[in-house]
Amino acid sequence: MSRKMKETAIEERKIILNLYKMNKSYNEIAQIINKSRFTVRSVIKRFKSEENLENKIKCGRASKVTIREKRKIVNIVKKDPKTNSTEIASMLKAEYKKEVSTKIVRRVLKDAGYSVRIARRKPYVSKINQKKRTEFAKEFVTKDTDFWEKVMFSDESKFNIFQSDGRILVWQKPNTEMD
Repeated sequence: MSRKMKETAIEERKIILNLYKMNKSYNEIAQIINKSRFTVRSVIKRFKSEENLENKIKCGRASKVTIREKRKIVNIVKKDPKTNSTEIASMLKAEYKKEVSTKIVRRVLKDAGYSVRIARRKPYVSKINQKKRTEFAKEFVTKDTDFWEKVMFSDESKFNIFQSDGRILVWQKPNTEMD
């Protein structure tokens, strides 16, 4: 997210301009009004180009969610990456009494660096299954090629006709799929 810069007051701009007209240097003006030399230079440059000290009219629509609400959205996802945008929007509605669309929630999360991905499946192998698998491997590792030529291997494929088998989607930052 971008840093929002604080604008200088119009009175300060007038003082900067008056000091500049009195042939003071940028460093001297900056020390007098306790601002940076860059600020002094930008105020003078803007006055030279536009001949105006007033604030610029801001363009674009104001954000519907505040910075606090954006942080809340990101914190919800940090705690539980499996929450979807609909659930987050309803949480915000309950807490802040404000209608927020799921599109806004997704946009905030994308700006924060998150993207939706399919969760990696972690095979659960208990201690008992580990022991059984090692015993099986030890038993068949010494078999000769004649034995393995008589064994028939098959492939299994699962097809879903009506519904998904429950893929789980999670919000993740890049390179964190195993976290």
